[in-house]
Amino acid sequence: MSILKSLCGLMLATLMLLQPLMANAESVRVPIASQGGNASDIARPTAGMTGDRVLARFGEPLRALAP
Repeated sequence: MSILKSLCGLMLATLMLLQPLMANAESVRVPIASQGGNASDIARPTAGMTGDRVLARFGEPLRALAP
């Protein structure tokens, strides 16, 4: 029984010493303003534009989906 206790103690000590080596991760933080491209340069229809004005400014759509 004492061999079992000493073996368990040795295993526990080994696991405690090796634990920092087992789990290693790196956190990378990217500010939200730096994510993705600069979408503010893309021309978009503004709120309240009529369909005719959107067509005049941007042209016909590549495809139209059913409502």
